[in-house]
Amino acid sequence: MSYPWTNQKQEIRNTGTQEPETFSPYIHINSYISILINQTKTMNYLALIVAAFVPMIMGMIYYHPKVMGNAWMQANGFTMEHVKANMPKPTMYILTLVTSFLLAAFLWGWVTNGGEAAGAQTTGPEGQNYVTFKHGAFHGFIFGLTVLLPIFASMAVFEMRSRKWAIVNILYWTLTVMVMSGIISMWR
Repeated sequence: MSYPWTNQKQEIRNTGTQEPETFSPYIHINSYISILINQTKTMNYLALIVAAFVPMIMGMIYYHPKVMGNAWMQANGFTMEHVKANMPKPTMYILTLVTSFLLAAFLWGWVTNGGEAAGAQTTGPEGQNYVTFKHGAFHGFIFGLTVLLPIFASMAVFEMRSRKWAIVNILYWTLTVMVMSGIISMWR
């Protein structure tokens, strides 16, 4: 049997009958880790680091009171005094950067098709260039539509949040992922 993500074949003992394939999480996890290790040779870590700062930069702009900050505070029932009194500690910024880097690493695989055995995809079947900001931003938009929208919509329903809360957060994260993916795509 061959796995699509490796060029290795698993030998099956020939006893005259076909043995049923069993699912082994250990084999699948090891294969996935192996893919990540092999594919990290093609990653542009500087692009991932820059992309990891995007959520903070976008957050400073997006959640400013003159942009969407007032709508966000209203949707959460906050006041400006409450927000100022509960500013995050410096360690939270470090944790945010680490998790943003993990998101950027995931988006690298999402945008560049990094799991391919031949390496990251740079051109399409008809020669179109995939190494553009526009290409990455489109992937980010699709991610927002297919992943972020269902997550935040479910959270809004089951946490009894308002539509405004869901819209503010979905829009922020979709725009952020679009910019992160654009950077990663254009700067492979």
